Amino acid sequence: ARDAESDLRRAISTRIDARPEDSRRVLPRYLVAGGVGEFCGSIIRAPAEALKTMTQSGIAENFGDALGQLSASRERRENVVFAWSSSLWRDVPMGAIQIAIFECVKTFILNSPAIEIDVNTLQAEAAIGALGGLVGAYVTTPTDVLTTRIITDADGELAGLSVPDVAKRVIDESGPASLFEGSFERSLYWAPAIGIFLACYCNIRQYVAFHVEF
Repeated sequence: ARDAESDLRRAISTRIDARPEDSRRVLPRYLVAGGVGEFCGSIIRAPAEALKTMTQSGIAENFGDALGQLSASRERRENVVFAWSSSLWRDVPMGAIQIAIFECVKTFILNSPAIEIDVNTLQAEAAIGALGGLVGAYVTTPTDVLTTRIITDADGELAGLSVPDVAKRVIDESGPASLFEGSFERSLYWAPAIGIFLACYCNIRQYVAFHVEF
């Protein structure tokens, strides 16, 4: 029974046969899948992030106050849409990168006989997921900085600007390095978060596939 479960776990894992034609297509598939998933999620996340950031930055006293400001102010709502357009440049690449790294590393290990690691364990998937989250979070720090600047623009100084305009303004004011402010903290936050998420998702999926009948 243990051997059967092991075989099934391997079969429903993310293994891709190492044929040349598959190897060339596997990375774009994961990039697209991760990007599309984050795009859909950002539609819900954008207003929630705006409320959170308004509260944390002191623009609003609490969640209720932030919601009231957002509901009453057209400028606030337009700012949320503006911030959402900026967050797409952050969330879509991050989702694509983290999923691509997670799946490609698992596929590489599965197709490497010399590497004796069970990538379907909770620990392995958490570690690989954390790697994907770490890289994705660090690479997308500049657009995270821009999104935060837009959301916290209480005086409307950025109104009418495009996302590239905001980036140019930040660079002119503080230099290129300012786009990576908080990169360590952002990476430290997302690495365990993505590792836990992907490990739990994959292991629950595998458990249900083997033990639950629909």
